[in-house]
Amino acid sequence: MQVADGVFQFKVPMPSMRGVADGRLRYTLVYAVRTDEGWVVIDAGWNTDEGFGAFQRYLSEAGIAPEDVSAIVLTHGHPDHSGLAGRIKELTGARLAMHRLDADGGDLGRMQALFRDPEAAHRWMARYGVPPEELPQDAWPRPAGRSQGPPPPQRSFALEVDVVLDGGEEIVAGSGLWAIWTPGHSPGHVCVHDQKRKLLFSGDHVLPVVTPFVRLYPGDEGDPLAGFLQAQRDLKKLDVEMVHPAHEHSFPDLRRRVDEILRHHRERFDEILAQVHDGPKTAWQIASSIRWNVGPWRELGSWTRRMALLETLAHIQHMVMEGELASLDTGLTVRYSPAQP
Repeated sequence: MQVADGVFQFKVPMPSMRGVADGRLRYTLVYAVRTDEGWVVIDAGWNTDEGFGAFQRYLSEAGIAPEDVSAIVLTHGHPDHSGLAGRIKELTGARLAMHRLDADGGDLGRMQALFRDPEAAHRWMARYGVPPEELPQDAWPRPAGRSQGPPPPQRSFALEVDVVLDGGEEIVAGSGLWAIWTPGHSPGHVCVHDQKRKLLFSGDHVLPVVTPFVRLYPGDEGDPLAGFLQAQRDLKKLDVEMVHPAHEHSFPDLRRRVDEILRHHRERFDEILAQVHDGPKTAWQIASSIRWNVGPWRELGSWTRRMALLETLAHIQHMVMEGELASLDTGLTVRYSPAQP
């Protein structure tokens, strides 16, 4: 589907997955953008034969020859965005661009480490209040369809990246497409700003309905939510008339949507504060007591609950570092209470 002059949107299907925005994200929106230096593909889609076939069909319907694709840029390294990058690169001969913080696996590398060490995952979850009956046999189960799919080429998370991005650079010289570092959803997430067309390809950083997911993984000592919120504010300075995200649908009025996302997080901070006013609580107790758009806590599956815990921890970490919460570490468990003035 053509969404702007010289811009096509491809709906590359995702495999069925439990616990991913309640099944509402059925495909990745991949974009092909015409530039003076050839076509640039933004994101790739999940690595399945169905997805690769859909990409090839869309490319043909748009009248784009594979050899006319000069670059592939990934907004981040999650498999619904990077999975097909190797196959598309092989098909087109294009150069692959990605932020350096996701090029080596990013947060998915930490997730993979959990899969490899169930005992460590159990200890970590128990530390944040996950009760014994909630600790599954494999510690951190994969949702249905979580693997990236079959070869060729088969990769876990690492990709052969030709252009390593830092943010702030033109992705292809003369293309008018600029990389903007927008960390949070992943450490190396980037948005792509088409300055000539006044378009923003926002990846998963700004979505029209779903609030982007920001996690805190084991071993993280930083504040991923702080970077995410600041990157949201910075986007309001851009001259953008239309946003093309990687899921859901395109939408105008970037500033309004950013304000909605910022307001959502402020409301979540307030909700967490309300939960701890009557006494210290673990992260699991807090997560199980706050509202989730995907449904009541008791109806959420084990994978969704664990993702909710990681999201809650990201908020808690931010509040601790901002002086809104205090952490009480007994050595076995961590509980949180309002910070004393």
